[in-house]
Amino acid sequence: MHDTRIVAAFSRAVDLTKRHSGSLWFPVIGGAVAAFIAWLAGVTVTFFPGLSEGMVRAALDVAVCVVIAYVLYFIGLSIWFLVKEWFGRHLNPWLVIATVGAVVVLGGVSGYIWDRSRGPIIWVLGSPLDWQRVPNGPLQIIGFQITGTNRWDKPIIPISSVIESGINKRTISLMITASVSRGNIMLEKDVVPSKVAIPPGIPFRISGYLPPSDPARASLSQFRTEFSRFTFIFKYEGGGDGYRISFSEAEVNRLISVAESASEPRAPSEPRGVMLKPD
Repeated sequence: MHDTRIVAAFSRAVDLTKRHSGSLWFPVIGGAVAAFIAWLAGVTVTFFPGLSEGMVRAALDVAVCVVIAYVLYFIGLSIWFLVKEWFGRHLNPWLVIATVGAVVVLGGVSGYIWDRSRGPIIWVLGSPLDWQRVPNGPLQIIGFQITGTNRWDKPIIPISSVIESGINKRTISLMITASVSRGNIMLEKDVVPSKVAIPPGIPFRISGYLPPSDPARASLSQFRTEFSRFTFIFKYEGGGDGYRISFSEAEVNRLISVAESASEPRAPSEPRGVMLKPD
């Protein structure tokens, strides 16, 4: 009896899904969900990052979104009919298990879509500002640096990366630190992004520096004049518009305050351990 009710609930869900299979709501809802997740994550969502042909990739993404919309619709109907059956009769453990299973599947599909929308890189955005303070001198912002990790199972082929001012659109080109072989010695060298490939699972660093004579490097007030708001942009093959991570004026002021606090001279700590006796 219980199994019959469960099968009946799923059968009704299948029948309604088939009946509405020609509805335009499926691609509309699927595309809207994908666009919302992409907006939330701040990157272009794609299920086929390896494809360089934009139109083909977009068509395949739409097809995947339509399939996902069908799956979500079917799971939603199944949960609805099972819950109705649950409340319509006495509590049944099999119905509870089936309902929980459907919810888990729905959560898994949603999590997969969200995870794919994050793209192939996990960024470490503690502070993108690179600074220095000479003895008895002011704090100087000398450039920008950001680290990330390729979390996917295939290489990332970078195209370009810049810091773009939100004030005057000035850009600072960023380089990637790569390992270079010199005989039996491995050296690190900063190279333009288009000359490297980032292997799977490998952390990497992107950096760019203001010229020594740049007024924005010599003075914090001048730095704020040009970079009180800025955007980090990283483009890679198959990534569409790539990553764009913006920092507001409030965030930049907070990062500068943190740098000023960290660079303040500190009194030497009390020595510990064995010490020589004074002469």
